[in-house]
Amino acid sequence: MSRGTLRDDRLFYVACDDTYAPKQYFDSFEFPRVKIHVVPTEDGTSVAAHVLKRLEGFECDVDDERWMLLDTDHCLSGTHLRGFLAAIQEARRKGVRVAVSKPCFEVWLLLHHLIDLGRLSAVEQARDVDNMLRELLGEYNKTRVKSEHFPLIAW
Repeated sequence: MSRGTLRDDRLFYVACDDTYAPKQYFDSFEFPRVKIHVVPTEDGTSVAAHVLKRLEGFECDVDDERWMLLDTDHCLSGTHLRGFLAAIQEARRKGVRVAVSKPCFEVWLLLHHLIDLGRLSAVEQARDVDNMLRELLGEYNKTRVKSEHFPLIAW
């Protein structure tokens, strides 16, 4: 955008370590003055440092925000943890906000439907979340997220 050009919307750049579900979920939002541009992992580089690097190419206006959306299901063990935490610290230094899902992004989808949040204590792995979504919805496929299953307004 050229200098002096006024924009009447707010832009959120969201880079994630996932390929499918977050992009489909956020792409279903339709707000007149808010735009969400999701930068999914398409090349297999889902390590947090790579997610942060993908955001560096986007310049923000004053009201815009850059976010990293990270899962913990593959990075809290062994040597992965150090790099994960270093990327989060680097993001904060660069003014990038961080949202961490444990164990995976689909927990946010699950929150659309759970009445008893105590059930989350049974969630240890991503497959547990997928199974709960299938139980609650009758179906769930992270490569084909149905926006009607996850409305922004409660029924």
